[in-house]
Amino acid sequence: MDILQLIQSNLLTPIVLFFLFGIIAARIKSDLKIPEAISEFLPIYLLAAIGLHGGIQMRSTGFENMLVPMLVAIGLSLLFTLNHYQILRKLGKFNIFDSYALASTYGAVGAVTFSVGLSFLKNQGVTSEGYLAAVLAVLEPVAFILAIFLTNMAVSKQINAKKQSFTNDSKSDIDVGLQETKIKLSKILRESVTGKAIVILLGSIVIGYIIGKEGFSPIKIVFDDLFTGAIVIFMIEMGIIAGQRLNDLKKVGIFLISFS
Repeated sequence: MDILQLIQSNLLTPIVLFFLFGIIAARIKSDLKIPEAISEFLPIYLLAAIGLHGGIQMRSTGFENMLVPMLVAIGLSLLFTLNHYQILRKLGKFNIFDSYALASTYGAVGAVTFSVGLSFLKNQGVTSEGYLAAVLAVLEPVAFILAIFLTNMAVSKQINAKKQSFTNDSKSDIDVGLQETKIKLSKILRESVTGKAIVILLGSIVIGYIIGKEGFSPIKIVFDDLFTGAIVIFMIEMGIIAGQRLNDLKKVGIFLISFS
């Protein structure tokens, strides 16, 4: 395969071209935009479709066969979070909290990013295990749990150090601040586990596992045949958003752009 064929097969696809189209539309100041109701619906639809396929695949594959890949994925998630934290902290000179927050997003996998990647592989004729949807559902909570746990440790360490130089009254105020911080962090953790993306994904996996291939047949036209078309519409919106934010690249600096 020569270079032109490689470019055509990988870049000149509906998904990529519609993404570029969205960027161009934004840069020429077009009033093109995806209606808000559709913007909210598409991620739910994409995750439901992925979850259903994942559940069906899990039923035919068996949980024991996906256990090792899931453990490997969890290990990589933890490794990426810790490694990226070190890079952001030491090279990027970010504070502890921003470093953990950014690092956790790299330890997780965006559900919509996963959807686009899956569709891209499908268009290239590359098959992937359906149970990866279940692995996806595990990664986000794992990365955020690690980041929140380590952030809590950092907060406790800093506040305990400050206690040594304050009066008793000041110490009680610090304890209240520490407690409030932990409450906020626990709220973030709860929201990451019960957020709509994870809930719809896990729910769809369970339903797919229950109904199997036979039960999926009546809804195949909606959750299979229309999947790529939905991705294309979604990529138009992503292109518009990217086009509108291109100027922000000047603000974040060379390090963050290179790191990303």
